[in-house]
Amino acid sequence: MALRKAFDRVVTYEWLTRESTKRAGSFPYLGKWQEGERPDLPAIQSKLSQLYREKLPSIKIPSDLKSIELYDLLCPALGDLRAANGSHPLCRFARGEEIQNSWNVSFLLARGLMDLGPVLSYQERLALLDNQPGIALADMQVGWKIASGLLESEVREITAEQLDGINEGLERHSWNDQQLVVLDDDLGKIDLLSLYRLEVRGQFACSIIPALDHFRADRYWLWDRRGTYEPPRGYRLFFQFVPNGWVDELKATYTKYFLFEAIHTVDSASHRVFPNKEENPPSSSPGSDPRGLGPPYDMWPEELTWSLYHRHGDFMQMAYTQVQIDQARIACRLERYYLAHDEYPAALDSLVPSYGSDLPHDIMNGGTLPL
Repeated sequence: MALRKAFDRVVTYEWLTRESTKRAGSFPYLGKWQEGERPDLPAIQSKLSQLYREKLPSIKIPSDLKSIELYDLLCPALGDLRAANGSHPLCRFARGEEIQNSWNVSFLLARGLMDLGPVLSYQERLALLDNQPGIALADMQVGWKIASGLLESEVREITAEQLDGINEGLERHSWNDQQLVVLDDDLGKIDLLSLYRLEVRGQFACSIIPALDHFRADRYWLWDRRGTYEPPRGYRLFFQFVPNGWVDELKATYTKYFLFEAIHTVDSASHRVFPNKEENPPSSSPGSDPRGLGPPYDMWPEELTWSLYHRHGDFMQMAYTQVQIDQARIACRLERYYLAHDEYPAALDSLVPSYGSDLPHDIMNGGTLPL
């Protein structure tokens, strides 16, 4: 119920969205901590108060509320999410529909859930600025629970939002030792490599192959599903007489790329990635022939060849985000060491075993990450 309320609130309030929390002029600008910018807290509180009076004029607010409290009033369902997660930490949020796996999540629902990510991330930053890291941590745990059951690309996007708050808290020395232990443990449960393998198999079996089979049986299907778009008559006529063998050849190309190349670029057991296992990686820009295969691929509609390009891009983003997760885990342990010794260690080996025995390694070569 809490998740449905928050989802409805974000959808209903057009001013409370992924874009509004990042766009200048909508919500108060919190600054880029990576560049040393320090936000003006009184100005932030004043802007939030003004926004509250504009959007919810019927409710009078006390004048002494902090920024984080004003934000909670603007979207009270976020507090409900924290409370529900706190009282039922081992339960997932109910999403209002039967979901057996991530491929059963409707696109609209998934995007709505992902829109909650930046809204939570904004509140996390406000909490850190108000020196309330406990609220920031609770919001992060809500975000990760929302992400559970979604596709790797969606989990990655929500996690990237949370990592920004974690790193800002580390830069400000906001987290205490127990909170750092929780963050390290929660980050350790996010395995993008395993999710990537599942998504490769799922996209191949549940999306690509059915689409090609459908196109093989009904050549007009692709344009009919576009609605009002009408391609040149000669283009449609050409595909009406395309040999079925061309469709089968494209299916064979997908099979080779997805099941014999893409899926083997990651090894979740050893926590490694192997980009060199892609024999013919896509070109640098998307198009109807993204892998430079020539005829007949350069004549296929983009909908049937787009994944050949985007799968490689998803792999690179997945690997990059997984490295960020691993580095954040090490940073949490370095901060714990700093809190205990008032200095950072000379080498990462000093963190073992007192701060964890499973020190993340380099996912490219399997070696130790440099300090």
